[in-house]
Amino acid sequence: MVSYYRIWRYRCRSSCKHIYFKGRRPFGRLGGRKKGEEPDGASSCERSFAGRLPENLCRARTTVRNLILCNPFQYFCTFTFDPAKIDRMNLEGCMKRLTKLFMHYRERYAPSFRYIVIPEFHKDGAVHFHGMLSGFRSGDLVVPDKIYKRIRRAGGEKLELVPNTRRYVDWPYYSQKLGFFSCSAVRDQEACAIYVSKYITKDLAQLPKGIKSYYCSKGLERPELVFDCDDVPCAFRPVLETKYCALAYLPESWGGLVPSWVGECCSDLSDPIGPEEPEDATGLWGRMTGKQLMLMGAR
Repeated sequence: MVSYYRIWRYRCRSSCKHIYFKGRRPFGRLGGRKKGEEPDGASSCERSFAGRLPENLCRARTTVRNLILCNPFQYFCTFTFDPAKIDRMNLEGCMKRLTKLFMHYRERYAPSFRYIVIPEFHKDGAVHFHGMLSGFRSGDLVVPDKIYKRIRRAGGEKLELVPNTRRYVDWPYYSQKLGFFSCSAVRDQEACAIYVSKYITKDLAQLPKGIKSYYCSKGLERPELVFDCDDVPCAFRPVLETKYCALAYLPESWGGLVPSWVGECCSDLSDPIGPEEPEDATGLWGRMTGKQLMLMGAR
């Protein structure tokens, strides 16, 4: 088996994701990335522990985490629906109303508004959403004295008004139309990315065909593959290592982004992404500095 090494750049971070894969490339003549594919190291790692989610859920978790790390989301939010305003047992109906509200808000008031949300189900089958938002119009978020909180008692769960001791924020544009909203400012982007991605659970694998496990704005930034090489030794101390891969986040300044020991073993990033169709890597090469190209053995 031929191991390989990849580096992904996250635009909102000062570090890059380095992954050393222990095994042959999964597809293609030299294993170039398929169009639309997300960085696959995290999903490979996830398959080796925890609940061993189906591959599609692993991929969804990885995508959600990458989207949060690549975009400057400002708030972690929870959306709960008022049964007097909408059937909160109907996932598809709630999702359509929620995304329509997002679209109208962006078109009318906040062109930079962005979101990513994930559904979750109460024990009674009612749906609510967790996610990340940014780009609110100034003054649209308020801090109420009291907020609704789901309280567990002997007779079950019930929404009750409680003092807002943690200074959660309300968004009247949503709460007046659909239900109950709370959010808090993001303090650690990476911690939020990990936390939110964990809402993608086995329950979402049972969703009807056509219903997604997450929903997000169009045009969000995604990680950029900047390096791909065969037969490269693992020259870093990984923060996570399994039988599938070793992974670490290292600053862009490390080895000038591309490790200094890279030489002629580096494979050309214009290798085919599949059995037939070649990938045009002109844009990728154009974004790399002269020093990086020299380190990669480019002529």
